[in-house]
Amino acid sequence: MRYTLLLLLCLGCASTAPEADVAPPGEAPEGAAVVVEMEEPVSAPEPAPKRAAFPGRPELEDVLARAATVPLVEAAQALVASRQGEVKQASLAPNPRLALSVQRWDVDDLSDGPGRRWIRLYQKFETGGKRGARTEMAEWRVKEASASERLERFRVAEAAAAAHQEAAIYQDLVGIRSEELKTQRELLALKSAQVKSGREKEAVLIPLQATVGELAVRLARERGQQRAALRRLEGILALPTGSLQGVEGGLTLIERALPPVREDQNWTEINPEIASLSAAEDTARFHIEHARTLGVPDVTVGIGYENLTELVDAPNQTFGLFLDLPLPVFDRNQGGVQAAEADLRRNAALKEDRIARVSARIAEIRELLAAFRLNRELYASEIVPARERDFDIAKQSFESGRLDRIALTEAKLR
Repeated sequence: MRYTLLLLLCLGCASTAPEADVAPPGEAPEGAAVVVEMEEPVSAPEPAPKRAAFPGRPELEDVLARAATVPLVEAAQALVASRQGEVKQASLAPNPRLALSVQRWDVDDLSDGPGRRWIRLYQKFETGGKRGARTEMAEWRVKEASASERLERFRVAEAAAAAHQEAAIYQDLVGIRSEELKTQRELLALKSAQVKSGREKEAVLIPLQATVGELAVRLARERGQQRAALRRLEGILALPTGSLQGVEGGLTLIERALPPVREDQNWTEINPEIASLSAAEDTARFHIEHARTLGVPDVTVGIGYENLTELVDAPNQTFGLFLDLPLPVFDRNQGGVQAAEADLRRNAALKEDRIARVSARIAEIRELLAAFRLNRELYASEIVPARERDFDIAKQSFESGRLDRIALTEAKLR
C-alpha cells in the first residue's frame, strides 16, 4: 500500500485543490508532491454549496464533492471576504476632525462674564502615495487569500481522497483475508478428520492451527485499519462519527496519469502550494513599498474661528489657518522597511525550496509509479495466470479422482 498512498498523495485531486492491485500496508510519505491543474485566480471564491445528504458508502467523486463544502474551506473563503473588506477600508481617506471649546474666566458665575469660544476644523492629508500603496497591498492580500483558499480546498480534497482509497485498500484486503481464512479453516477441518480417523498424526494440526490464528489476527488488524480510515475520512469531511460503513468504487487513482512536466514549467499554475507562496511573495514585495511610504510625514491642515467676550485690549473675533507637519528626524519607518525586505527574502526562499522539492518529488513518484505498474503487469500477465492454471489442473485432477480434497484445498491456498 506504500506505493498506492504515494500515488494518492501525488494524484489525489488531479481531477479537481499529493490501483488495481494491493501492495503491502505501510505509511504514506510526508510532504508528497501534488500536481494539479489550477484555475485562474479569482478575487472572490464562490460560496461553498449547501451540504446534501451523504451516502454511507461513498464513491471517490462523492468524497471530492463533499470536500469542497467542509468548514475549513468555508473558513478560507471567509478570509477572502475579510481581505476584500480591507481593500475597501484601505481606499478610504482620513476623516476630518471638529473641535469646539467654551471657556469662562469667572468661576463663581459661569453664566456671565468674560470668556472665550472657539471652533476648529482639521483635515489630515496623506502624502507619499500612502493610500495608493495601502490599497494596492490590500488587493494583493486578497490574491494571497484566494491562493490560500485554493490550497486549502486542495489539501482537504487530497486528504479525503487518500483516506477513501486507503479504506478501499483495506476493504479489499479484508475480503481477500476472509476468503483465505475460510479456506485455511476448511483445510484444518479436513486434516482434523484425518487425525481422528488415524490416517494422520496430531502433530500435523499444529502449524495449521498457528496459520489460522495468524490469519485471524491479520484480518482483525486490517478491519481495524479500514475502520480507522473511515473514521479519518469522517473527520476530514465533517461527518458524524460512525456514519460511514464502507466505500464504493474501489481503487481508481492508479489509472490517472501524471500530467507532463516541461522544463520551463510555470509551477504557480500547477501546484497550489507554490501558487500560494508566489502570492505571498508578491504581497511582501508591495509591503516594502507601503512601508517606505510610511516614512513620509503626513500633513494636517486646519481652520479656526475664535470669539473673545469682554476681554480688555483684545479683538472680539479672530479667524486663522494652521499647519501641523511632523519632522522625520528619528523615525522614518526604517525598521518597518527592513522587516518587509526580510519577509520578501523569506517568501522567495520558501518558494524556491518548494519548487525544488516538488520537482524532486515528481521524479520520485514517476519512478515509483513505473515500478508499481511493472509489478502489476507482471502479476496480471504471468503470476496470476500461472496460479490460476495450477488451480485449474488441481481441480481437474480432483474431479477425475486423482487428487483428494485436501490437495485441492492446498492448491487453492497457493
